Amino acid sequence: MRCYFTRANSIQGVTFIKAASDEDLIEKAQQLFATRGDQFDGFEVWHGDRFIYRFKRDDQSLEIDTI
Repeated sequence: MRCYFTRANSIQGVTFIKAASDEDLIEKAQQLFATRGDQFDGFEVWHGDRFIYRFKRDDQSLEIDTI
């Protein structure tokens, strides 16, 4: 599973993570973002070609998508 870190709608970094469930993946990605969030404005979590979660922070709003 992968966590892509984004800035200006472009992938700027990736970290491979392991977890038992989608919820665990999201939690681990949120923890990673909390330690690196000043470098990025969001992240996406993917398992293979399956989209799991997106977080995007901007000055005005917070966008969270899950499937």
